[in-house]
Amino acid sequence: DEMTGGLHAGRYMITMMGFFAVYAGLVYNDCFSLGLNLFGSRWAFENEEPEDGDVAEMTGTYGDGSSVYPFGLDPIWHVAANELLFFNSFKMKLSVIFGIVQMFSGTCLKGLNAIYFGKRLDFLFEFLPMVAFAASLFVYMVVLIFMKWSINWNSRMLSATCLDPASDGWGSVDYQETVNGQTGVWVECDGNGDGTCTPWGYSCQGNDDLADKCPLDFGGSGDGCQPPNLITSLINIALAPGVVDEPMYNGQAGMQNLLLAIAGISVP
Repeated sequence: DEMTGGLHAGRYMITMMGFFAVYAGLVYNDCFSLGLNLFGSRWAFENEEPEDGDVAEMTGTYGDGSSVYPFGLDPIWHVAANELLFFNSFKMKLSVIFGIVQMFSGTCLKGLNAIYFGKRLDFLFEFLPMVAFAASLFVYMVVLIFMKWSINWNSRMLSATCLDPASDGWGSVDYQETVNGQTGVWVECDGNGDGTCTPWGYSCQGNDDLADKCPLDFGGSGDGCQPPNLITSLINIALAPGVVDEPMYNGQAGMQNLLLAIAGISVP
């Protein structure tokens, strides 16, 4: 009959609508409700009945596929002390990524339309400046977000931490920085300071700045060893050109000045 024929004609659309409805429901439940522990947490407490202040340890190796939760967020976050801080930050970054991808996709469609309809002036003086402006500021924001997610901050912060060579923390596998061509190698300092050393061999004096203890030398007060506040970093691209207090990579200040110049040129 007519109804069955309509359902049959739209079977693929109905199937995909159902699939994405379930997918959106799982994502919504994971971010705004109580996530389902479908695959087992990749973190475990030492005690079966953890108490307030207990620290969970990763069951796999950092960076290994076995340490990654297959879908959504690891349910251990729902019992973490910084749950609200993490979830708000994650949702904000995810919203920015999806919003910019959608916006940039629309801009690219405008360029394809200009090519298809032979509108050369629109392509040269509308599409290209729009792409230049969007890429230099907004796409760069997405790149910074993924960079911050991908960097091993435990290792970077540890490289700028003063430790006693005789302590249990000395020689930890968490340190994975490459210094002088050696990766993850602990170097004991000469002990001329207060007796403590950084993992890469700097003698701590007791009143050292983070930039003195960090081996990366990226500039700013963080020098590459401190996770940056991305909102502040992005605002300072325009308000404080050439100043990056907490850089993530070498030459970040110069790169951001170049991107700001491209954005400025594309406006007229």
